[in-house]
Amino acid sequence: MIDRKIQQIGDLIKLHRNDAESPMEQEQYPLKLLIEDALSVVREALNSHQAAVNIEIDESLPRISVPRNQLMQMLIHMLRNSIDAIQMQ
Repeated sequence: MIDRKIQQIGDLIKLHRNDAESPMEQEQYPLKLLIEDALSVVREALNSHQAAVNIEIDESLPRISVPRNQLMQMLIHMLRNSIDAIQMQ
């Protein structure tokens, strides 16, 4: 449990470090790219539980205008919570 929390903190530090040089304003991003980036952060946890994730998003969806860092944090937390819920079953 502690190792997993340390990994989560490390992942968030990496995310913040990567975004520290990015402007704080909202930019436009493809939703699929944001989800793929969030999945790459939790990839080790997914692999350790032998979980597979398929992303099926219509490529014609417009880009979304969001603060990337906050959305990435939300997606990562949702994914980690999902992994934890599956692990508890």
